[in-house]
Amino acid sequence: MIMIPLFIIFYLGVMSSKDIIDDQTEDRALQVTKTLSNNTTNLFEYKSNILENIAMSERISSNTGNWTRAAITDLAVNDEFFQQIYLVSRDGHILHQTPTSHKGTDTLPSKLQPLLDELKWRRDAFISDTVLLNNGMPSIYITVPIQGEDHGEVQRGLIARVSLEFLQKNSKQNVLGPKGRTFLLDQNGTILFDTQDNESMGVSLSSAFVQDAYLGRSGTHYGSLLQEKALVAYSPVDRLPFLAVTSIPFEHVNAATNNLTVVLVIGFIVLTIAVISLLYFSVKWVIQPVKSLTEEAYQYVQGGEWKIKLLKEKDEVATLSKALNYMAGSLKEKERYLQLILQSFPFGVITMDPLGNMTSINNKAKQLLNCEKRRLKGKAISVLPVSLKDHFEACKNASPDFDGVEDEYLYINPYGRRLTLKRSSAPLLDEKGHVIGVVTTFWDITKIRQLEQHIQRSEQLAAIGQMTAGLAHEVKNPLGTVQMASDLIETEFQELEEAYDFKEKSSKNIKDALHDIQDEMTRLNHLVRNFLQFSRENKKEESIFDLTDLTKEVLQLLSHQMKKKKIYIETTFPKEKALVRGDRNQMTQAIINVFLNSMEAVDEKGRIHVSIDKVEDQYVLEIEDNGTGISRSKIKRIFNPFYSTKQEGTGLGLSITHDIVNNHGGYMEVESETGIGTSMLIYLKAYH
Repeated sequence: MIMIPLFIIFYLGVMSSKDIIDDQTEDRALQVTKTLSNNTTNLFEYKSNILENIAMSERISSNTGNWTRAAITDLAVNDEFFQQIYLVSRDGHILHQTPTSHKGTDTLPSKLQPLLDELKWRRDAFISDTVLLNNGMPSIYITVPIQGEDHGEVQRGLIARVSLEFLQKNSKQNVLGPKGRTFLLDQNGTILFDTQDNESMGVSLSSAFVQDAYLGRSGTHYGSLLQEKALVAYSPVDRLPFLAVTSIPFEHVNAATNNLTVVLVIGFIVLTIAVISLLYFSVKWVIQPVKSLTEEAYQYVQGGEWKIKLLKEKDEVATLSKALNYMAGSLKEKERYLQLILQSFPFGVITMDPLGNMTSINNKAKQLLNCEKRRLKGKAISVLPVSLKDHFEACKNASPDFDGVEDEYLYINPYGRRLTLKRSSAPLLDEKGHVIGVVTTFWDITKIRQLEQHIQRSEQLAAIGQMTAGLAHEVKNPLGTVQMASDLIETEFQELEEAYDFKEKSSKNIKDALHDIQDEMTRLNHLVRNFLQFSRENKKEESIFDLTDLTKEVLQLLSHQMKKKKIYIETTFPKEKALVRGDRNQMTQAIINVFLNSMEAVDEKGRIHVSIDKVEDQYVLEIEDNGTGISRSKIKRIFNPFYSTKQEGTGLGLSITHDIVNNHGGYMEVESETGIGTSMLIYLKAYH
């Protein structure tokens, strides 16, 4: 039975190889033909340009006659392309002929007179159609006008006969195989030259491909050419009235296919003998042991133990047995390793099947749910807290198109502690995309939410502090002026009282009023000092910390807000630690403020790129977004207190950030372009 598919493969291989070789032969023949066509076009253009240059020199030269005669004589003698060149007058008199010289009274042959007539009305150079000579042989001419001005009336002309023998010799390099032939035909199918047979020159072909090529098409044709069965490739010559043709005899085309068929037949016979021998020995030494290994492997997949004994040594099947034993051990080890990963995962993970039964639960999930001592694997989801149970119920009938669900919920553990948990569920798919369950991850974000509230309070306190400081400074200066004025009035009044010895009751009232003013001024000054003391920054609690870790913590802190807005985060952090010295809490506040500005600037599904680089003795934290950008007129003011580019902004975030960075011996730079985005750069001294 195995021989039938082998024979089919052999037959298909032979036929496919034959088709491939035939296609390659056709492509090669067509490529050679197009090369001949292009070479012919280039050759005729080049030679025409030479004649046109002579004609142009005839126009502009003061000694026209002798120079032109000498030029065409030299050209005809030294260039094999030209067989004969005429210099003729407008009325057809031959002024000069080379290589044979005639007197100026000789007239142009009657067969060439139509070329001169066409030249006079064309007023431009052209390549002639086939002109039959008196002996019946074809010829080709290049005609070039000599004019007093461009496109002016033709005064004289150059009529040059092309050497077909030269074209034949020049085209022998475009022949395929020892019996291949190359032709140049005119548009009527007349052979101008044949690289194999000079006697075929002038023979007219009536094959169908001639008409096809005349219409400007290139292609291949199988048929008879000059009483010889051959593959014919044809292509029109661009801008010339000729056809390029290449032919290869059938026996040459089929030679490669025949040789390949012989090789494949021999290979098929050898392969048949080898297959029969292999089948004989495999039945005896391979199939039965492999069958035993297969049955044991199936039992192992079903959950059984690997019990098969190792086969005898120095045998391929024994090697297979050892390999399967090794694979079984490796699978066990990988299963154990995956379990370790699952149990070490920092998030709680629960998986369930489509029926709502838990198939796995890791240690972190048990810890968050305070059920470490309970065995939950295999139990229904009804044993879970109600909030998780409802979440699973909404996901267990998910389809493959289900994108998953993510939300937060408040969980009160058995000890009464209130936890904010983030949960995310997605369908669990097999390798074919079928839903085999649901996987849910959840984690404790209580501290994150508390820190977010702390950030909000910090921003509010910062705003109050900035406002208090501003008001205190505004009030302090007028208070000083009033204090000085009251002291001056008191001094002046005492001098007047001593000079004039006031005893009236009104003087006592004036003194009491001045004392009241001074007491109130003292109280207000004390109040202003208290305001300024309140607005001053707290003393820094300096420590050495890793700027990369701090930035990652801030990203984790803001991850929920970024996911909610579908912001894409890109990070580029150094491998080594980026150590800086400062107040870690203040720097956390500063970096959060910058991220909040970037998040507000980008649209939904925007992009924020975060990078840390070391430049000399500084670390540069760059936070770049593709948001709306900031105009140049506003960049200089964005660090001012109470200045904001947003209507709802307080204008304090970047001001506080700027002050914190400056207090740490660093500085900030802003690069922004409206409509493209903004890049905030924080420079901090590296700790050594």
